[in-house]
Amino acid sequence: MTIGFHGRTAAAAGALAAALVLAGCAGDEGGPGRGDRGPGAREAPAPLTPAEVKAVLPQAFTVPGWKVTDSMVLDMSGKSAGRACAGGKPGECAPARGVGTVVLAKEGEGRMTFSVFAHHSAGAASDAYPFLWKEASGAWFGQPERASVGAAGDRRDALRGEYETGYGSTIQIRVGPTLLSVKAETPGTRPRRTDAELTALAAMFAGRARQAHSGELPSAVVRGDVLK
Repeated sequence: MTIGFHGRTAAAAGALAAALVLAGCAGDEGGPGRGDRGPGAREAPAPLTPAEVKAVLPQAFTVPGWKVTDSMVLDMSGKSAGRACAGGKPGECAPARGVGTVVLAKEGEGRMTFSVFAHHSAGAASDAYPFLWKEASGAWFGQPERASVGAAGDRRDALRGEYETGYGSTIQIRVGPTLLSVKAETPGTRPRRTDAELTALAAMFAGRARQAHSGELPSAVVRGDVLK
């Protein structure tokens, strides 16, 4: 099932294709994930539905001044689990249950691609994390350096660097059974994204995922004065 088809361009198609290739590496779908802590532990959050994946994805009002150029959500729960993810061994890897991508753009500021990977458990998301990060932090930009995004989510990583026509930043976050990815591209005519900007993006995205897992309508936004 496809939800939220919006003006799919080559850029969005490429982003979604990459998301599908990276749609997760998981263990046995039939048992509890490694993140489960047994009897008496707090109930683990349920995996996001396609509608919840769509709600977690930022919209124009979520990042003031930016416009949504493309978005798509795919329900992967009925697909074959035989697809391998990068670096995974046969039988280990399965696609995420739901994948969503949205592209936001602003003239003179570049574009940002936000992706959601909804796994069946926190353990499956933890297993997928290093495979997704290996690909997301690959050589699409040179001279990478670590960036700080605060304490967003249960686990997080961030890099920034230069590429042929500007600057790039990549963020990855795990929130329970959900993995979040942000790819920010900025033109060479403006400074690279600061830690404060990347932290604001990470906090917003992780906050929206936590709200969805809590049964709330995601409402976290980025303050209008953070991203110029």
